[in-house]
Amino acid sequence: MMKYDIKTLEFESFKDFLLNNFISSFSTSSFKSINILHNVDDIYKRQNEIKQAVEFSKDVLELVEDDKEFFNLFYTLSDSTKSFDPVDFIVIKNFLVKIKQLKQLIDDKNYKYLSAYSESFASYDYLSDLIVQSIDDKGVIKDNATTALSEIRHGINQHKGSIRKILSGMFNSSNADKFIQEKVIVLRNGRYTIPCKTNFSQYIQGIIQDKSVSGQTLYIEPSSCVSENNAMQELIIAESAEIAKIIYSLISAIKASLIDLNKTVKLYSYLIMILELGIFYSNKEYTFAECGSNMEFSKIHHPLLYLRKGSGSIPIDFNIDKQGDIIVITGPNTGGKTAALKSIGLNHLISYCGLPVFGNYFKFMMFESIYADIGDNQSIIMDLSTFSSHMVNINNIITRSGNKSLVLFDELGTGTEPREGASLAVAILKNLVSKNATVIVTTHFTEVKNYALNSNNAYFYSVDFDYDNLSPRYKLIKGVMGKSDPIMIAERLGFSHDVISEAKNELLKYKSSLEMQVEELNRMKAEAEHTKKMLQAKEEELNKKEEILNSAKNELDKRLNTKEMELLEETYALLQKGKRLANQKIKLSDNEIDEAIKNTASKITEIKAKQEKIDDIKVNDIVFLDKYNAQVKIIDINGNNVTVDLNGLKMKMKKSDMVGHKVKQVKEKQVKITNNTSKSSTKRELLLVGKRVEEALDLLEKFIDDLLLTNYDKAYVIHGRGSGQLRKAVHEYLRTHPRVKKYNLAENNDGGNAITIIEL
Repeated sequence: MMKYDIKTLEFESFKDFLLNNFISSFSTSSFKSINILHNVDDIYKRQNEIKQAVEFSKDVLELVEDDKEFFNLFYTLSDSTKSFDPVDFIVIKNFLVKIKQLKQLIDDKNYKYLSAYSESFASYDYLSDLIVQSIDDKGVIKDNATTALSEIRHGINQHKGSIRKILSGMFNSSNADKFIQEKVIVLRNGRYTIPCKTNFSQYIQGIIQDKSVSGQTLYIEPSSCVSENNAMQELIIAESAEIAKIIYSLISAIKASLIDLNKTVKLYSYLIMILELGIFYSNKEYTFAECGSNMEFSKIHHPLLYLRKGSGSIPIDFNIDKQGDIIVITGPNTGGKTAALKSIGLNHLISYCGLPVFGNYFKFMMFESIYADIGDNQSIIMDLSTFSSHMVNINNIITRSGNKSLVLFDELGTGTEPREGASLAVAILKNLVSKNATVIVTTHFTEVKNYALNSNNAYFYSVDFDYDNLSPRYKLIKGVMGKSDPIMIAERLGFSHDVISEAKNELLKYKSSLEMQVEELNRMKAEAEHTKKMLQAKEEELNKKEEILNSAKNELDKRLNTKEMELLEETYALLQKGKRLANQKIKLSDNEIDEAIKNTASKITEIKAKQEKIDDIKVNDIVFLDKYNAQVKIIDINGNNVTVDLNGLKMKMKKSDMVGHKVKQVKEKQVKITNNTSKSSTKRELLLVGKRVEEALDLLEKFIDDLLLTNYDKAYVIHGRGSGQLRKAVHEYLRTHPRVKKYNLAENNDGGNAITIIEL
């Protein structure tokens, strides 16, 4: 039975850290349930998927987005009681378009492991087209969605026109100013009305549909409009019924494809998780682990420390030769023993998931179970002390462990009488050895150290500690049996000489001089190992610098070679010219001139032979020519002759003169920039006449937000005169708005106190 102690090893904390960096709700859901893989081939398969995702990370960034709207909507599609709005279908359509784009992008890149998922995406073009035919991008049912809807809306618009005509006639009547509060048409209770004064009944017949908060304005539906309003209401009801039919037909089409859609979404969830992992790891210091018969850490970080500290995290080196070995980690407290123990276990769990680890190189062993007893396990519920709680856990580990188990013990046997605790620790180790379990244990007990010294398959590591500065170096040194050194640490911390002297005398009662000498030798060995590692690091640094210097020297030699070539070619040309001149006025013998030309030509040939020629050139290749220290484009090749374009200048050259290197051409990425908040798409006027105060302030807030997304800094709010309550509320809101620079009433010829002008 597979068993891994994910809680003690903080695997969930590692997952939480990664989840905080995810964008997609589907990838988040998928990663929460990511499984530990028990087959090496499955582990390598997921590793290859993530490798390709890392390569793909820059291309896919724009397609990894917050899909929470569809995530929440998707799981309601099978609910027969759920009602859907037109906007829901735009969410569905946008998701279907996105998975089509993702499939196309992955197929174009021909990524073998990622394509295994995207190529199984079903095509939903017919659903997208169906939605587009019926609903616009703002989630509004289109007029031409059906013939019936088109006729209904045409009728509604005709009735609206008739009503406006009737009401406009009233506005133009001779006594309009006597009963009309504002010359605007206001919709109240679904009926078109006009704002009237309280004495309206003296001048027109009509129905009161609403009144203002102050009671000074009544919203009247004139009797002459009642029949038109009634007819329009009947059409509005018919419109709602037709829209319901359209929505029903759309959701029926989607539900008919729900089986395929479920499969696609499941594949998408996993694929988008892999892509998000690729994005996450793309800027990290990581490596993909390999499986082997031994365990090897080469500068591998504790995952959580690396994620929290970055470059401040210190990696460790560690190895186990084979399963069934015992590793004893010793040394002072706070030296990093527990962190190393957790790092070994946690990095195995991460690798079992097919995820990269942080560091240089990691080889893991396949264990069927990883058990850990680390930290304070005190249980208040079970009324157990720390020691008892540890014992319960350790007993479970002993019972379950086998030859495919990795067991991690932190300070085994502590928390009770030292000699009995040490004896118990040795007995536990012997029991696990008999089962051929692999054990890593941290300890201060001499008895445990002695047991390990007398075992054929036990090895020592010591934490590296700076005794001069009393600070841990958080590294492990192989082959060293460290000591706890509490007396030395106490002495360095300033304990009195009497206390230190007495402690040393007490220690001599229990330890022989030989034991003391062995401990001192181990301490010296640890310091020697530390010095060795420092020298190795220094040697690596010097080797890198030497590589840089050699590279610079080679580049300099190359440039000098090119310059020498230029000078010799120039000399050759001058000698050729000299020969021609010599034919007119002979000062040198022909033999002497020919010999000079021959020598120069020989040197040119010799240098050319050393230079790195560019092979396999083709038309449209971009080439860097050392001779001109510039890039050229190959525009024609004719036998041994090549025509190039050097900054617009066409030149012919011999292939043998093409010295330099090809330049890798990067395909320019086309970026489409859209701006949906253009100046023309936003009105600078807001009509609030006839609105209640609460409704008006909501509209005003949205209006200012929209303005801030454009380049307008000035706008007009039409609130009307009326009782002044609405104007007062608008001004109070503007007075406290942080983005409003100033506001004032318009001039009389611009509307006067019925309009407020705001500047942002």
